[in-house]
Amino acid sequence: MRMKCLALAAITIIPLVVGTAGSADLEHCRAWQESQAVAARLAAMGTAPTHIRIMQARYLDLVRAEAGLEKTGLLGLGFDNGQWTPILDDIGLYLIVPWLAHRLGLSIGFAYDLFLTWLIAISFVSGMIGILALTPGRWPRLVAVAAVLFVSLLAFRIGHVYIVLEMIPVALVPWILLAIRSGAWLSLTTVGVISGAVAGGSDFVRRGSGTILLIFFTIALALSKNLRPKARLLGVAAAAISLTIAWAVSMHLVAERNTFLRAHTSNASQLRFRHPFWHPLYVGFGYAKNDLVPAYLDEVGVARVCSETLSADYLSQDYERVLRNATEQLVRQHPAIVVRNLVKKTLVVALLVLVCGNIGWIAFLRRAIVWPIDLAFCAAIALNSLYGILVVPYASYLFGLISYSALFGATSVMLRSKNADTRSCS
Repeated sequence: MRMKCLALAAITIIPLVVGTAGSADLEHCRAWQESQAVAARLAAMGTAPTHIRIMQARYLDLVRAEAGLEKTGLLGLGFDNGQWTPILDDIGLYLIVPWLAHRLGLSIGFAYDLFLTWLIAISFVSGMIGILALTPGRWPRLVAVAAVLFVSLLAFRIGHVYIVLEMIPVALVPWILLAIRSGAWLSLTTVGVISGAVAGGSDFVRRGSGTILLIFFTIALALSKNLRPKARLLGVAAAAISLTIAWAVSMHLVAERNTFLRAHTSNASQLRFRHPFWHPLYVGFGYAKNDLVPAYLDEVGVARVCSETLSADYLSQDYERVLRNATEQLVRQHPAIVVRNLVKKTLVVALLVLVCGNIGWIAFLRRAIVWPIDLAFCAAIALNSLYGILVVPYASYLFGLISYSALFGATSVMLRSKNADTRSCS
């Protein structure tokens, strides 16, 4: 199926991108050859043998990481067709899952399912206990339970590493709110330590998932009037120290892997790889129909690069440089395309926020603003929305936004109920 899509793209879309048949020789373009080879390899693999969804490319990297671990005992090291390769994108998944498979004697597919299932289950239980402890009211509890249950079930549907974007806030946001409400130093320290450690680990599994949680924690902590300055400082310091330790442990594993690769491979420059930014940003302009970026497809980005250079490797620094220049050119010369895309994506994101927050928005309009909580949620929702606005507003990319919006809705209903109870007792 993937190869059919590639063929269709080459026939119908690529000519629109490159302008004329002679303006780019795709058959002799290195980026096109490499992307075709990757597509052929993934097509030959077939569907990944997992119950929770995973991209074929990520499953292939898991298989490579498992082979590297069995041969060397090192995590995050891929081995395929007699060659050593670094696993560099969202590396945490390739540290944890192969380790589980190796230690428990499981297949790599089952270890992947086990890891994400336990992540969802633990986060669900943690979030449920925390959310119920926030309010004694029956109606707010029902809304909160529905929100946590909805997000947790949706996690099984969406799958991939995007689950981390959703389950981290479900697990910890209720406890952050509880700790701030209590103001106790022990609670703030404990929540800070756990949040920092989890954030450090989750950022290695999915970039930004832990950082956004810590931003939520810091804003809520800094603006809370019922906390003493020392309590705020203690909470932030606990999170920072815990984050640093988690980051140091992860980087130590990566450093061991890199030392091995430098000794056994000739191309150490590949260790400086960073997740492509300009490629998804450029092809994301294909979300709103236009002639210059006709579709949200990887092949569109590859063809654009091939129209300027035949020597750039797929997703290399040179490849990214071409698409950065193409994006800047698009912004300068065709702002209407950019604006149309941004408006269309923003409307989809806004609709998703309203739907997931549901009756919480009604409660928000009927209660007083609680600045520490409301600003913390707004910041988390806004940051998560960038995944959809800059690339495409798919539910998988916006899973963090879905989670924070649902939690905001439940929290807003709780705050409304609390205000109503206060007025009735006065």
